[in-house]
Amino acid sequence: MATDKKRVSTYLADDEVRMLDAIVDLLHLNPQNGRSEAIEAALKFYFAYLSNQMNTDYLCGIYGRQVEAIVHRATDRISSQLFKQAVETNMLTRIVAFEYELSKDEYDKMRSKAVAAVKRSTGRISLFDTMQDSEE
Repeated sequence: MATDKKRVSTYLADDEVRMLDAIVDLLHLNPQNGRSEAIEAALKFYFAYLSNQMNTDYLCGIYGRQVEAIVHRATDRISSQLFKQAVETNMLTRIVAFEYELSKDEYDKMRSKAVAAVKRSTGRISLFDTMQDSEE
């Protein structure tokens, strides 16, 4: 594949020329135009590296924002459901207290027992355990 090529002048330090010649030897390139081929290969490699890095940075940013949005929506839904649950629980508590004509002291005593039971059970409450606690 014949392509038109342009001559580009560049200045390299002695160490860099030695590295370039080492690349020519490693790639087993033609000694006459090996340096040019090695520079072309290095340029293509570096361009691909930079392009890939830019794509990676871009995609990581996009995916990160997508995941953040999904988590935010889930958090909003859970918070809304917890609020609704708290309102319903409060209503039930008020209905029970009204129906059984509980005094403030009786309510506080039952609440402290409930808090202690939940702490003891690490949040896992069973009907059987609750019945045993009420017998005590």
